[in-house]
Amino acid sequence: MALVKKHIEQDVEELPRYSSLEDAIETFVTTIDPTIRDYTVDEIIKFHGGGDYLVEYINREDADKQISTKIASRKWL
Repeated sequence: MALVKKHIEQDVEELPRYSSLEDAIETFVTTIDPTIRDYTVDEIIKFHGGGDYLVEYINREDADKQISTKIASRKWL
């Protein structure tokens, strides 16, 4: 007797696209999803002033240490 695998449809969440630095920062500060926050850091740096925001973020006392470490360890082009 052969095993039959049922097709399971996967939910693929599309990552947001940002039209401005402010939109990206809004998502960054309001989401708790680590995948979205990590992605948003990569998007923030693409905007003029994004690097300044990230430097300010990692210097804040209340900054998430895990995300600050990721920001500081990235190689930015």
